[in-house]
Amino acid sequence: MHEVFSRLEDPRVPGRSLHLLTDILILSVLAIICGAESYDSIELFGRLHHKRLKKFLKLPNGIPSHDTINRLFQVIDVRHFEVLFIEWTSKITRNY
Repeated sequence: MHEVFSRLEDPRVPGRSLHLLTDILILSVLAIICGAESYDSIELFGRLHHKRLKKFLKLPNGIPSHDTINRLFQVIDVRHFEVLFIEWTSKITRNY
């Protein structure tokens, strides 16, 4: 269901990113829903729940660092992310 975020343009330099865009976005959203309030706490959430997250995220290089998460959110198109986030939550709530 989180494939909706694959429509967000990845502004990072191709070939220089160790972590998948969708993995970072979903990790961040889940961490924030669970109370994370900083990039450090998003990373910590990921490390604490790595085994569970691997069931539905690829995480080929493990959990991204707080610096990586921060850098991504500095460069993505936040308006497009917001539109996709609303679409994603609408799909989730329709299933319940």
